[in-house]
Amino acid sequence: MKLKTLVVVILAIFCAFGCGTHDSDAFCVVGIQNSSSHRLENAFIHFGKRECRWGVVGIGATATIVDYPYEITPQALLSWDENGRTRTETVDLTQLYRAASSGRLIFRVRDDGVDARVDPHPKWN
Repeated sequence: MKLKTLVVVILAIFCAFGCGTHDSDAFCVVGIQNSSSHRLENAFIHFGKRECRWGVVGIGATATIVDYPYEITPQALLSWDENGRTRTETVDLTQLYRAASSGRLIFRVRDDGVDARVDPHPKWN
């Protein structure tokens, strides 16, 4: 089995069994994009009590969770290890993300901070 196929299978199993059931009918892809000059380790995000983990996100890479099954809260807390140091950033989504809407929610980690964007998918809303 090719490595890429194995990663997709593992992510699908994680999402199916590790994430639980949907809180809404929205189809939301949640991702982290590493635009920094450092490798991100132990990368995760908290939406309230729920957590998504990506593990290692290399320089220039983007990691996603497809069909995130829980509510996207107005505040997101991102955390990752960088050069042996833990960094944490809070992102306010109140002006960016409409509750229970479908699309791609991508958090971009830069050397000087974190920003987020939503790419709505017209067929999903």
